[in-house]
Amino acid sequence: MTTDILDLPGWTLIARHLDGHEYELEAEYTVQPTACQKCGVVGRLYRHGTKETVYRDSPIRGHATRIRARVQRYRCRECGETFLQPLAGIQEARRMTERCAEYIKEQCLLDTFVRIALDVGCDDRMCCMPSKRCSPTQAHGWSMGKSRGLARRGWLLRASPSSRFPTT
Repeated sequence: MTTDILDLPGWTLIARHLDGHEYELEAEYTVQPTACQKCGVVGRLYRHGTKETVYRDSPIRGHATRIRARVQRYRCRECGETFLQPLAGIQEARRMTERCAEYIKEQCLLDTFVRIALDVGCDDRMCCMPSKRCSPTQAHGWSMGKSRGLARRGWLLRASPSSRFPTT
């Protein structure tokens, strides 16, 4: 019985390698678009080559993970525009999987951005981006307050007054 180490719906694993301390997963997204992403016309697309792109994923077995994806390019016969196939489970702007962004959000309260970046295998600035958009502190109604050296590096998490009492 084989296990799908990639675990992303619509993706097919082609190969995997342990490159030093980092997993490299080669994969293809198999779901084809039916309509043009630019003009919306259905059924007038043809393949227009591929583009190899690297995306970061959450760590697997303690190793940073990157997905080397072969992304299909398409051209519309109607409007002549080209586009890359839309990928499920990927945050294209950040070049990472959605679960990697969630992993960073969860870890940002427990560790430093530099340490998280080492675990994920990216630059620490990439770890700041997912946490700024919707941090766990916002999701749980916490606020950052300055303490007098009681918490790590001088910051203390405390619940906001509105989150202490349930609203009815």
